[in-house]
Amino acid sequence: MSKRWIVILLLFSMAFNLAVLGSFVYLRFMMPYPPHCAPLPDRHPGKFHGRPLRRLLSEDDQFRQAHRQFRENKRVFMEELLKDEIDEVALNQILERSLMAQGAKERRIGYHMIELRKSMSAEEARHFFGRHIERMKQQPHFKSHRNRRNK
Repeated sequence: MSKRWIVILLLFSMAFNLAVLGSFVYLRFMMPYPPHCAPLPDRHPGKFHGRPLRRLLSEDDQFRQAHRQFRENKRVFMEELLKDEIDEVALNQILERSLMAQGAKERRIGYHMIELRKSMSAEEARHFFGRHIERMKQQPHFKSHRNRRNK
């Protein structure tokens, strides 16, 4: 290989490495936050960055217990459906226990959302909960429900 081609390949390699390094620096240090993660400039900068509701729920023993119970009931329900003979009474009892656990989970989520809202300003609430509403609107089952209701 000639010296000229080696120099060309070396320059090409250096340009490529600089482009990768520049992209990394831009994405890591200079790019603005994506809209769903941006900290609010209000009185608590960065307070509601990320997933504060998930963080609160992960620390809630009642929520975790209800979630474990829900998953266990779901597993037992599926195992009951696998059996050769269907026991509707047992299936209905398991289903009721599962619904109670799901209700307990939803209740804990609601309580935490209320507590979270009480610690926010109106601007923070519009930003945080507005984002959740927008994501809900993008979900297919939400769209189909709204379309049926509006007809």
